[in-house]
Amino acid sequence: MPRIAEAPVSFECVLHSAVDLGRSTWVMGTVVYAHFREGLVSGDCKPDPAKLRPLGRMPGPTFSTQMNVVPRAATLADPDAGIRSEVLWQR
Repeated sequence: MPRIAEAPVSFECVLHSAVDLGRSTWVMGTVVYAHFREGLVSGDCKPDPAKLRPLGRMPGPTFSTQMNVVPRAATLADPDAGIRSEVLWQR
């Protein structure tokens, strides 16, 4: 699967749907595999935000680089969290 070499993380996705919004398209998919650059993921298979230094998408052509990492009590397995995940970690 071709990927951008400089990207620290890339996702392989399967298209769920695409909604035409006029001049934009809202694309929804299911992540089937995540590729992380060497050293970004710890031994417990969790990305290190300090090493990843994620970007946040803002309105228009702007991005945010100042992110606050806020721990959350709920886990992906918490049925009340409203999150469903089926992750298969491969090394």
